[in-house]
Amino acid sequence: MTVRDSGFSAGTEAPVSRAEEDRYGFEGVAAGLVRSILALDNDVSTVIGIEGKWGAGKTSLLRLLMNKLEDLKPDGTYVLHLAPWLTAHGTSPVDSLLLPVAAILREEEERRQPPPRNLWQKCQRRIRRGRNTGAALDMLNYLRQTSGRLAPLAEFAGNFVPGLGMAAKGMETLAKLDLSSRQQTASDLHASLDKKIRLLDLNFIVIIDDLDRLEPAQAVEVLRLVRSVADFSRFRYVMCYDRDVLAHAVQRHLGVSDGALYMQKIIQLSFSLPRPESFDLRREFRTGAAALFSAVNGCNMGAAAESDLAEIIDVYGEMLSTPREVNQTLNALRFRYAGLRDYVYFPDLCLLQLLRVVNPGLYEWAEQYLTERAVIATGDASISDGEMEKMSSELQTHLSRFHITRARHGWSLGRWLPGINGYNKEYSLFGQVPDEEKLTIERRLGSLVYWRYYFSFSAPQNVLPEKSILDIMLLAGTEPRMLEKRLLESISSNGVSTRTWFEHIITRLTPRMTGDAPWEQLEGLLGFFFNSADRVKKAFVERSAFFIMRDTGADVLVSQLISQMLTRDRERTLTTLGSLFVKGKAIMWSAEFMQDLLWQHGLAGDSPVSEHERLLTRLEVETLRHALSCRLDSPAVKQTVMRHDRLLGYMYACRDIQGVESVRRWIDEVSQSDSVFLDLLLKLRSTVSSSHSGIHHKLDLSAVSVFFQDKGSIESRLNQIEATGRYQDQISEVRAAISLNRHF
Repeated sequence: MTVRDSGFSAGTEAPVSRAEEDRYGFEGVAAGLVRSILALDNDVSTVIGIEGKWGAGKTSLLRLLMNKLEDLKPDGTYVLHLAPWLTAHGTSPVDSLLLPVAAILREEEERRQPPPRNLWQKCQRRIRRGRNTGAALDMLNYLRQTSGRLAPLAEFAGNFVPGLGMAAKGMETLAKLDLSSRQQTASDLHASLDKKIRLLDLNFIVIIDDLDRLEPAQAVEVLRLVRSVADFSRFRYVMCYDRDVLAHAVQRHLGVSDGALYMQKIIQLSFSLPRPESFDLRREFRTGAAALFSAVNGCNMGAAAESDLAEIIDVYGEMLSTPREVNQTLNALRFRYAGLRDYVYFPDLCLLQLLRVVNPGLYEWAEQYLTERAVIATGDASISDGEMEKMSSELQTHLSRFHITRARHGWSLGRWLPGINGYNKEYSLFGQVPDEEKLTIERRLGSLVYWRYYFSFSAPQNVLPEKSILDIMLLAGTEPRMLEKRLLESISSNGVSTRTWFEHIITRLTPRMTGDAPWEQLEGLLGFFFNSADRVKKAFVERSAFFIMRDTGADVLVSQLISQMLTRDRERTLTTLGSLFVKGKAIMWSAEFMQDLLWQHGLAGDSPVSEHERLLTRLEVETLRHALSCRLDSPAVKQTVMRHDRLLGYMYACRDIQGVESVRRWIDEVSQSDSVFLDLLLKLRSTVSSSHSGIHHKLDLSAVSVFFQDKGSIESRLNQIEATGRYQDQISEVRAAISLNRHF
């Protein structure tokens, strides 16, 4: 069997029919059973039970056994297959078995009569056939009495399912024999039939499959068939069933206390189907999974993926107990993988489908965990201590179903579901993941971008498909105005969480996404922030008064873009940055970003960033600072700034860029008018909130006085303006903000 063939056949549920399909050693088991069955005493009716749990391969074993019986059976031995689970509704198992037996008896009797030598003998043969008193007629009379009815011929013909062997010949026998010619008791007929079958030297081996799939009443009827109705000496029965399931059916229908004990009276010999070795099941799953990957992708898995798949199977494959479980897992993979291959990491998908079969509770828990983790990691929600404790307890319950191996370790599961650790009752959840970016690059189960594909054939509802992100990158390199429109429009709810699509896009522009992008796309994205970040900030402030630009991740993205551009062409990057600081429209954001650069490079205080992690040299930063500082002094910029409502952060940025004296001169210059002075104080307020009274804006004179001559000068001027009787509304608003500061 080729690897490709194995991949496409391994996931099927159909039982094997030929020795070359056998992958679990059933062929050898069948050969041994056949020898034992044929060695039994022909004169003793024997019932043999082949026991095994659902999915263990009983039907596969029976098919191989029947093939060998057909090859090895002696003359005069008939093998009949009775499948009561597939029998048409209303058809008794007694009918399904004894009608074909009647046909066989008639054929045997006719075959053994000497051929007629003349017309007179032919006529006599016809007459005897009409008055037939042989074994076939006895069998049909016996069938009528034991079944309690004799259905019309048309009903029999309609009720037989193809594949019951001699059913058609049984119909012919029924049509030709006169059933009213003799009347005997069932007991007499049974004895007569037993004697005639012996005289004909016939043997019957009856294979009965899927006994454990029947309704309790049907299962008991089959047991009645083999125990009494068809308990002939030359009959041997081989029945397949799950012992526990059949015993429960007997208990329900007969009302006995011990169904297994009742079965012992009927089944003299029993054979437990050997469980395939765990290694065989794991090997079969690994072979089938690898073949599936190759069939879908046209190539083999890489070494890293093969290693991950092997580890998953070693740790969690120990719970595979039947060939059916292997088939179910492979079927699930075949159904999902072809449509998901561009969005999932194949070993992770194998893990989930394996858990879904061997530990469904853990599979459902994993989906819940990843759902919670997605909103916690993005800051859209939090989880209470009580809920955390509950999830930890549930995890302990699910993992305890594994044997005492690595599968019970939290750190083993944490290898695939990030943030899990611990063992036994000590499990920690939602821990930090050091390499979150790598999870997304590899489309792992733990990726905040890709995790939902594994469960629903789609991305999380708060995640844009990768094509949308690539389209944004394309706009960055070709259509800066369309890029601005697209990103500004994305400052809206995604309908699922508190995050906006803009914030989602920022997190999706990962180093992998931008690392291989053309220079023009990197430059276009960088230009968006230097030209539009102030508009972004304004839109966010309208959504939340407490908005902080850094929380969107925009500053991190800008640093990422600059770093990648510097790596490619340092001189060109510095020229681009110089131009953006001098000409960019987002002057407020540019000043605050420059402030961050100064702090990172130790030019505005002690830097938290080590020297080798800094983007630029001190000289390069100083050059850019000087260019921006000159621009901040221009009248056009000063007028632009005064149109913004929140100036406190900008003022601190200007202080670090130009020095506090420069800021004071500008304050003195613009605040010559009393109205502008009051407006400036209102723009220097900060936002606070109270659980009782909501959102407020306070004015901390101690904090803002650094930009004025002193705190007293602010109070003095307020009093002077108030004495004029003008601008009372503005003065009241300023006084209220100053008073509010005392309470926060």
